[in-house]
Amino acid sequence: MEPTWKNGLLVPCSAILGQLNSMLARSSALHAQRTEKENQMDWIFGAFFGASLLHMGEEYFFPGGFMNFMKRLNPKFAPLVTKKMAIIVNGLQLLLCLLVIIIGRRALVFSMSLAALLFINGLIHIGGCFKAKGYAPGIITAIALYLPLSAYAYWHFTGSGQLTLIGVIFTVFLGLLFQTVPLGYFVLASTRKQA
Repeated sequence: MEPTWKNGLLVPCSAILGQLNSMLARSSALHAQRTEKENQMDWIFGAFFGASLLHMGEEYFFPGGFMNFMKRLNPKFAPLVTKKMAIIVNGLQLLLCLLVIIIGRRALVFSMSLAALLFINGLIHIGGCFKAKGYAPGIITAIALYLPLSAYAYWHFTGSGQLTLIGVIFTVFLGLLFQTVPLGYFVLASTRKQA
């Protein structure tokens, strides 16, 4: 069929339809690649759990000494640093890790709040080293696991457009809120001891 002229332009209809079909095919392929890439990041949520277990192992078992370190760092709270405190605080973190594995990207802001918690915890360990002028139990896994895993997760999810700046702000807020759990424990325990 002869191309038609309309308003001074050559409009080959079959070529336009061919271009649209080609664009849709490329768009579908890109979407499939993006979805596959997004699904490949689900491992990060399990990695947060593994990193948390290793970190707690460094703090309490090998080389351990985290509770004594906490008592020396802040003698005011020394009587409150107990096995019960360690079990409650770390148990809640592991529970959070398991929830994040289950929820994953379906509630990405909630799941990435764990990344914020781990990153903040890593920074707190660095601060503890400076304050103590030496080794703080947990610093090795904080630097080797918490900080890079969290930074990589943020890099991936923001870079792929799955997490916006507002989302990042909310994750940091929630991570800070989770970090207040140990502080809240100390406040509650100290008021009970005074009563």
